[in-house]
Amino acid sequence: AVECIVVDDGSTDGTAAVVSGFGDRVRLARQKNAERSAARNAGLGLAVGDYISFLDADDLLLPEKLSEQCRFLEEHGQFDLVYSRVEYFREDGSGGFQVRRPTPEGDVAGRLVFGNFLAINSPLIRREAMERAGGFDPAFSRYEDWDFFLRLAMSGARFAFLDRVHARCRVHGGNTVADRVRMFEAKWRVAEKIAAGWGRELAIRGIDGAAVPAFHQADYGRIRILHGDGCEGRRLIREACRVSFPHRTLFRLYSLAAGLCGSRFVAAVQRLADRVWKYRRAPDSGGVSGV
Repeated sequence: AVECIVVDDGSTDGTAAVVSGFGDRVRLARQKNAERSAARNAGLGLAVGDYISFLDADDLLLPEKLSEQCRFLEEHGQFDLVYSRVEYFREDGSGGFQVRRPTPEGDVAGRLVFGNFLAINSPLIRREAMERAGGFDPAFSRYEDWDFFLRLAMSGARFAFLDRVHARCRVHGGNTVADRVRMFEAKWRVAEKIAAGWGRELAIRGIDGAAVPAFHQADYGRIRILHGDGCEGRRLIREACRVSFPHRTLFRLYSLAAGLCGSRFVAAVQRLADRVWKYRRAPDSGGVSGV
């Protein structure tokens, strides 16, 4: 049986009325708006099933997702989580494209600390693995899903991948420059938290705990440069590069180019490179390969 819990996080769109139309097949929990982490934790507190899957209000799950992923976990007891591909579509429902991301299996912590490759509605997760990792951290309103996946991986959860599309995510337009900058800063803050709290687990995997926040600090600096704050971006990269981390030389070159040619030039080159990459990938992914 599938247990469906809807958490109404202070919505004003008539969620309760829609849910009531399903009768007792759907359980409704209502709360004042407290952001995604609190809403997901509320749902987790009510759930009694052996497996957990999440779905944000504006996204979609394919009909076969739960049955196929549940069957996989029942047949492969060595895994604690199974994730699948995600298709992205535009706000008006048009389009449909996939973003190429790594799909590691097993102990994925070493890959995951340097970048998230899972969407929140992609995996099905064993309850006991979630209990080991803890719920979502209400301190984060951005990248809270990455923080959660990282704690799952660090606490020993083993990941598996099914090579099929099981979910669709809506891409919203209208994000401002400030939104993007805040996103990358939040990513850096999550990395700092993980490095501080899971240093032993990182060391066991041969990862220098200082390298994790340094990489994401440099990436935050890169975004600051792209959006016109070259001085602060270069300072962030320069400070981060005191530590050895993956692609450090590239970040140094990025900072050097911004210093010699200016942020606008670097941003123009980045936009051109992004366009070339998209057109090169277009035939395999419905015309677009990135967001």
